[in-house]
Amino acid sequence: MRASLYQLLPMMLVLGVLRSQTNIQFFTHIQQMPTSNRHALMMWVLTIIDTSTVIGSLLAPRLILHLGSWALAVLGAAIVGFCLIKQAIDYRHR
Repeated sequence: MRASLYQLLPMMLVLGVLRSQTNIQFFTHIQQMPTSNRHALMMWVLTIIDTSTVIGSLLAPRLILHLGSWALAVLGAAIVGFCLIKQAIDYRHR
């Protein structure tokens, strides 16, 4: 059974929203930190983010080839699950 675009689209949308929200929170936190080398820190953060995006884009077809068409949907659901668990832990510690 193959996943269709209509089945994958909601998970892709959720992942995009989570990624943008995480980026906004992270970069807001970085900008508020009192540090003298903020530009170097931002450079390394953006380098790591862009590198991981490129590696993910290159490896996604191979992952689908080996694990099947549902691999990205399952991976996305696992990432969403981890994010929700982290949010619950952070909420509980406040």
